Amino acid sequence: MTMNTMRELIGRAHEEKQGFLADKHGDGVISAVLAKTDLSKTPSLIAYDIWKQNEGVEVLVSQGIFSSLAATLSGLVSYIHIFSAALWILALIVLAAMFSGSIHERKKEFALLRILGATRKKLVGIVLGESFLAGISGSIAGVISASIVVFPFSTLISERLELPYLDAPLFSIIQVVLGSLVLSALAGPLASLYAALKISRAETYITMRDGE
Repeated sequence: MTMNTMRELIGRAHEEKQGFLADKHGDGVISAVLAKTDLSKTPSLIAYDIWKQNEGVEVLVSQGIFSSLAATLSGLVSYIHIFSAALWILALIVLAAMFSGSIHERKKEFALLRILGATRKKLVGIVLGESFLAGISGSIAGVISASIVVFPFSTLISERLELPYLDAPLFSIIQVVLGSLVLSALAGPLASLYAALKISRAETYITMRDGE
């Protein structure tokens, strides 16, 4: 930034009651020190030497700070992946129960289709097709909802988390969206596969007479 921009930012900070070291100690405050060092020494060893020779000075190694932050964020991302996988498995279980109940309620409908000439393979295809449409519809709705929440309110989210928000590259966003669509589209057929096979193997006569 230019000096004029820096002065403007300092002025705005003062308006917001933000203080600086120079406000208390005058213009003689040093904000940065350059030191000629031995290239054979590691940054941590140089930091130790500076700390040892200058009482009351706190030395921070930038590389260590960024490495620690990167390790923390990497761990957070790993937990997010594990949590997402657990949620996907839980969704499969819930969907399986839902499709099983729905197909049980429609068993006479499927029995009637068998009487009209539909093959077992055709019944399985009908159930898997319906579940696929349900999965892909839910996936599209989820992607749209997430986009409405994340992109317009990215600044607010960044402030709440007290972390900088950086937009991901377009290619990465497309990868995430496509991955979400594929996983959600597969969730429906996988969850309904057992119920579809079960209803296709049911005896038509017994199913039609059931409940009479």
